Amino acid sequence: MKCYCNDVIHNGMQVTDNCFRELWLFEDLTDEENAQCRAIGSRGVFHSGQAIFLQGDSAQEMFLIKAGRIKLSKVLENGTEVILDFRKAGDMIGENMICEEIRYPVTAWAMEDTITCGFNKNRFETLIGENKDTGCSYK
Repeated sequence: MKCYCNDVIHNGMQVTDNCFRELWLFEDLTDEENAQCRAIGSRGVFHSGQAIFLQGDSAQEMFLIKAGRIKLSKVLENGTEVILDFRKAGDMIGENMICEEIRYPVTAWAMEDTITCGFNKNRFETLIGENKDTGCSYK
């Protein structure tokens, strides 16, 4: 099944079969396991200049960038903003939330219209807890 993320940006899009299979963490899932992950996944649409998350916020989501570009920046104690990285389609951001209780160490800004597929930490941990024998394990 073709993922239409690169072709269409609009609210209400569902997470498609391919959204998570492209990610190494989920590449070996069975169709049933993939369906369970899709059921808890979410689609995000962000417009140019919009923050995906802010430095210091509790890290509660991870994102797979499906289309668009994201700038990661950090504000230093003296108020200077430092650009740390740019991410593009196929890259992940916020993945540290899987294994750690952390705050986002950077701010992620959409540089253009951007689509993400992702997981909320609580829903992801519930899925893992209910399916300890599936390939959807991260511990």
